[in-house]
Amino acid sequence: MTFELIIIGTSAAAFLSGMLATEAYKALEMMYLEHRARVNHEIAKFGRPLKRKERKIMKRKFKLDQMAAALSPAPPPLPNPKHGPFADQSHALYIYDGPSSPQKGLSPRDSAQKKE
Repeated sequence: MTFELIIIGTSAAAFLSGMLATEAYKALEMMYLEHRARVNHEIAKFGRPLKRKERKIMKRKFKLDQMAAALSPAPPPLPNPKHGPFADQSHALYIYDGPSSPQKGLSPRDSAQKKE
């Protein structure tokens, strides 16, 4: 009985250590891919890979820019064409149809309905 438990325990430990090794390999591979992507981006943007101190300075500048943007007042919102005094221009068609209109301010359809 104890021998069977030892075999089960060692097989479970081997299985788990195999899983841990696989996970460690995947993590290492992801770190390498992220490093290569960062270096390729730096080469594309600056023409060379940045030094650690330069990356630190860039990161600090980015944080300061974010803090400054949070402190500055937000720009006024852009006018929404669906709201406001000139949002619905459909009524403007019936304000004045020209000198041939029987009554100023009414469309021919409205004046025809008034005659009936």
